[in-house]
Amino acid sequence: MTRRGALEALAAGMAGPGVDSRYRTYTIRSKNQLHDNPLRVLGPSKVAARRVLYVLPVNPDVSYQWGDGFETAARLGLHEKHGMVLVAPAFSAWPWYADHPVNAKVRQESYFLGDVMPFVDELFPGYKRLLVGFSKSGNGAMQLLLRKPELFAAAAVWDAPLMKEAPDEFGMAEIYGTKENFARYCVPRLLEKRAGEWDGKRARVALLGYDAFREHMEKAHALMERLGMAHRYENTVRRVHRWDSGWLEGAVGMLDEMTR
Repeated sequence: MTRRGALEALAAGMAGPGVDSRYRTYTIRSKNQLHDNPLRVLGPSKVAARRVLYVLPVNPDVSYQWGDGFETAARLGLHEKHGMVLVAPAFSAWPWYADHPVNAKVRQESYFLGDVMPFVDELFPGYKRLLVGFSKSGNGAMQLLLRKPELFAAAAVWDAPLMKEAPDEFGMAEIYGTKENFARYCVPRLLEKRAGEWDGKRARVALLGYDAFREHMEKAHALMERLGMAHRYENTVRRVHRWDSGWLEGAVGMLDEMTR
């Protein structure tokens, strides 16, 4: 693979205990990021795969502050169970999946769509693209799907601040930059914009569970209901705000059901 000088390296022995050692790590170079970033990839060996699941990170770089989505999915064998290729990008700043209006090194949406995704498409041409995330990356999954619905088949979101109306918490201002720029990514506004396109169609979003952001998840569900936007919803169980607290398997299961 030569796109943008990506470098391939075997990752055997680099993962945590219980993670399939067949996974590979690539280095993605991009003008849209502060530095080179790793891209982890793991496909199934027992079943055919025609879908790529982007496991969107909450932290910059590779961090275990809230667990690791890629390693959690690999340990659970979700790539084998559902016939999906697991892909975990990384970012050089806190990932809100937006382009800063001025800082060219904090163009996260452009990096994901223009650098990461084309590289993965070269590895797995024609595969459906799925998104899963929570907290910041839950917002990222919704933003990407709603802003570019032609590129993604479905998204699953767990415990995310989806109903934010201003970039005033959680380091949002450092990425979105201005209120005007944030408005382009504001999930409630994007839902209103896409409502007519999804009316009566098959569900493409799963909203799941809660810990820190129960009210946001409930309000997002209520808005989608009011707009007549088909989606899956399950919000009965509270879990710890981490990748490995037990919600990921159900989220990927819903993605599987929505995209078969």
